[in-house]
Amino acid sequence: MVLLLVSMQAHGQQMVLYTIPSPVPLNWRSPHTLFISYFENLLAHNKYRHHRHPLGHLFVELHDTAHYALVGVVAESRGEMFNSVLKYRYGLGSLFTIFHGKAESAPDNYHQLADRYPNGDIAYIKFLLNKEAFTRLWEYLQEYQSRGYDKMYNGLNKPREGKGAGCSAFALSFVELAGLLDSTLLEQWRIRVNVQDKLIGGPEGGNKRISTLRMAFTQRWADTIRQAYKPLSYYEPTLIYNWISKVWATPTSTQSLRYGIQRRENAKGLVIDCRKYPSPDGDIWLIP
Repeated sequence: MVLLLVSMQAHGQQMVLYTIPSPVPLNWRSPHTLFISYFENLLAHNKYRHHRHPLGHLFVELHDTAHYALVGVVAESRGEMFNSVLKYRYGLGSLFTIFHGKAESAPDNYHQLADRYPNGDIAYIKFLLNKEAFTRLWEYLQEYQSRGYDKMYNGLNKPREGKGAGCSAFALSFVELAGLLDSTLLEQWRIRVNVQDKLIGGPEGGNKRISTLRMAFTQRWADTIRQAYKPLSYYEPTLIYNWISKVWATPTSTQSLRYGIQRRENAKGLVIDCRKYPSPDGDIWLIP
């Protein structure tokens, strides 16, 4: 058995994708199970008081010899999202609504790394980049913030169209933009469900109000033949965390041999050498 161990020292250009799982796995089988597992996460004991992330979290690190960023996007207030469901009755319309967001930078995220490394409650993928890919990603980050898109949390999760992004859509947009992973693997990390219109309230649902009980006891996603619906696509941090753990635990498998193995205290990491990948030359920003 051969493990490829990669030095922690920074050489050249790198991007690191960090993933934090939710305390309790979200159950996307139906609106009912999602609702129950959401509140289980809100009530679960969590020792990370200032960065609890009950739904999981993703953020990215970019660095070379001249640039450094450790950044992720979060809701400015968890209360705003919580109240949209219980007080203002958005129902599952909250999954499509833009809330006030903010970018957490290096000082905020250092604490997350330091706190979670000893417990292994975080995992990561390090991408070794060529200069062209790094320059493209750095330009994207600067423009994303200068356009104020980091202030638009959640929404349609289309960050490169300026239509809002949660933490996972924001972080994975860097991977997509630089073509670092194939679509088949990315699809393993994505949740796709069809939300029936009758459960979508708030600004995205004609400002109608949705009974919490209706949302909590709906046992199926939309019947796309008989019901009007809106598709939801969401990268799931826990799925990414579990995938890293699985690859890390089976280093001799055909799939795992594509990756280097790394550890930071008890946090598992993978390393992917993308320096020979051709950098995509399409536009950074997508026209809807």
